[in-house]
Amino acid sequence: MAIKILMRRGSPTMWEQANPVLLDGEPGYEEYTLDKNGKRVGGRIKIGQDGLHWNDLPYLNTTPIEEFDRYEDLESYRNLDEPRLYRILDTDTLYYWTGTEYKEIAKYD
Repeated sequence: MAIKILMRRGSPTMWEQANPVLLDGEPGYEEYTLDKNGKRVGGRIKIGQDGLHWNDLPYLNTTPIEEFDRYEDLESYRNLDEPRLYRILDTDTLYYWTGTEYKEIAKYD
């Protein structure tokens, strides 16, 4: 069975002006980013944590899913400091590591 996941999304201006609080583990997609020449380029993602507003959240390292770091089990990656996504193979689950704790993002079939 296919599952469709939709994220909250908007322009950089919309996110900055609304400055919402994302729920812990909730992704928000900024539809584009302006490069140094003002040209629109690919978007970025932030993940809600600790009741922080959009403007206070770091951008996620948006590595393509095939390139996520993969670990055999959850204990193998708990002490990493860089906030990013990790795929755990024994449970086939995608986690976001905040630097202090992990948030389950998705389970694969």
